[in-house]
Amino acid sequence: MQKGTCFSCKSGFYGSKCCAAGWYGSGCIQQCRGHCKHSVPCNHVTGLCDNGCSDEWKGTFCEIEKVVTFKYKTVSQSTTYPGIKYDARYAVDKNVTTCARTEVIGTTSVDQTVWWKVDLGVMSIVQRVNILFRDYTGFEMRQRGRFAGFSIHVSTDDKMNSESLCYRDEGVLPPLNFTTECAVLNQAFMVKTVLSVPQIVSTIHVI
Repeated sequence: MQKGTCFSCKSGFYGSKCCAAGWYGSGCIQQCRGHCKHSVPCNHVTGLCDNGCSDEWKGTFCEIEKVVTFKYKTVSQSTTYPGIKYDARYAVDKNVTTCARTEVIGTTSVDQTVWWKVDLGVMSIVQRVNILFRDYTGFEMRQRGRFAGFSIHVSTDDKMNSESLCYRDEGVLPPLNFTTECAVLNQAFMVKTVLSVPQIVSTIHVI
């Protein structure tokens, strides 16, 4: 201080006031990066979430998403069943009442496999994959049978040129709410089936 004037304010303050909500640090020029619980602003001095992170976020500043739902990622599928509500994006819209659905395949079909794919855009560490297959009340065993033998593949490029196997169902009927460990570094992710019925996926999460 010189002649009653501060050369700079203490971290977390601007003039005589605290940083505005959403800003922190020296000069209040750093913007909160995280997602604090109950959407409260971060600490105006440290930038941390004093009450913890919201449910879907983690990290020092609550800046790392726990569950990637791909809502804003590039998604595609081999074919789309006729209708306006079956394209690939409905597997990642966080709505379990909608679903992505492919065309029917079988012995007379040109294609013998169907797939759903997402491009994460950047190399990402995938630890766990959760897939919610469509459930029709009273027909759970039929639906599980439709997905028997499905596989999950990952790749370090969006064209699946460096494809590697993450999981393959070996004839055991999979649960309709399916989760598997898949600790890999990749950019693209694909669910593939070799069936005589359409692939119907309600929701996909990657953790």
